[in-house]
Amino acid sequence: MSGTAFIDLGEDWSVAEEHRAASRRRPARRAPLAALLLVVVLLLAGGSAVTASPFTPLATIDTPAVSATQLGGGGVFVAGGTGTALFVARYAQDTGAMTWKVDLGDRADSLAYLPGAGVLTVWFYGDGANRVTVLDAATGAQLWELSGELYPPTTPDATRALTVAGDPAAPAQARYIDLRTGRAIWTRPVPAQAQIVSTDVRAPADAAAFVVVAAPDGTVTLLARETGRVLGSLKVDPLVPQDPVTVNPPDVALVNLIGGRLLVSRRIGTPNSEIATYDLPGLTLRWLRSGLLDGYPWPCGPNLCLSGMSGEMTALDPATGASRWSIEGWQNAGDLGGGRMLAFRASGTNQAGILDSATGQLLGDLGVWAMVNGSDGRLAVQPVGDGSRTWIGMVDADRAVVRPLGMLAGPRTNGCVSRADLLVCVTRDASVRVWRYHPGA
Repeated sequence: MSGTAFIDLGEDWSVAEEHRAASRRRPARRAPLAALLLVVVLLLAGGSAVTASPFTPLATIDTPAVSATQLGGGGVFVAGGTGTALFVARYAQDTGAMTWKVDLGDRADSLAYLPGAGVLTVWFYGDGANRVTVLDAATGAQLWELSGELYPPTTPDATRALTVAGDPAAPAQARYIDLRTGRAIWTRPVPAQAQIVSTDVRAPADAAAFVVVAAPDGTVTLLARETGRVLGSLKVDPLVPQDPVTVNPPDVALVNLIGGRLLVSRRIGTPNSEIATYDLPGLTLRWLRSGLLDGYPWPCGPNLCLSGMSGEMTALDPATGASRWSIEGWQNAGDLGGGRMLAFRASGTNQAGILDSATGQLLGDLGVWAMVNGSDGRLAVQPVGDGSRTWIGMVDADRAVVRPLGMLAGPRTNGCVSRADLLVCVTRDASVRVWRYHPGA
């Protein structure tokens, strides 16, 4: 980072002038007043450019043992506490003033703000069972609670979501609920260990919304998401192998809804896989492909991508299943827009790179920069030295680089979240700090 100006918030931002002793060999000629004024103006302009900070500190929140943070609705939500004094609280993002606090019986593992419904979901994971408490984001009032699975909506303005509650080993109840009240719009029994998926955000804007319930025996049922009405069914090979000599745990076939189509993916011997896609709502087979396809598909840019133990990522055409490209050493790509994708090293590190989504070409290796949660690939962080200071950078997808914005003192590298132009970080001294950042040129 040589040649980069270090920006340290909280310090004296004034720029000291350098004074040099004037030569005494001869008296200096007096400069015209207009020239002197011009020099002063230029110095002031240059000084302001040097001292302009890309970060505006908004709030510092002192709270013990932070376990989760979240941004939204003009507030910062923080879960923390020690011993039996466990809580989740909302603070004003511009002042840090507490607006409400709710005591919890357990430590919250994660928080999610759902703006369409105006709720904060508080998640608890333990003993193989999930529990979700839903709070009014503005007041902290508890609205309802669920012991089971909540499938968060894929669009921020959604006011409804799918839940599944019941013993994992026995038939359960799927409910499509109102997120503010927990009231069921429709309810349907589902088989034990069924896979349940809902229309993803990449479906065409004018496409109908669906829910798929896939039983372990391969019975696939298609439902209208808003009414629960059965639209059709399909029988595929069992999703869970029935052969008792199969490896433990068995290679379970997975169902998914991507781009408005149903996908059924199964391993047929490492590294071979089989992928079948079906049009909706007719459930007619569109294409079937098998062979050297390592892993299960997920959406990456305009493609379907697969990666597994081989360390190779392959991109398929979603319409035909034809291979578009493959690249060694990268996996888990996400869409950055503009024909760019974010990918991560297959070695298991958090090192990221930017790929051309049309060709798979690696355009830039981002090195030790780590992506900030919730920033949609916009922000990255990099610790300096002992980690007491952290670089914050803006991902420039067009140039495939990270452009450093400035350095902050104290943030934990994995303790930052971002939304819009706000950055919230848990610091090494156990406080939570909020900044507004300005991307600059």
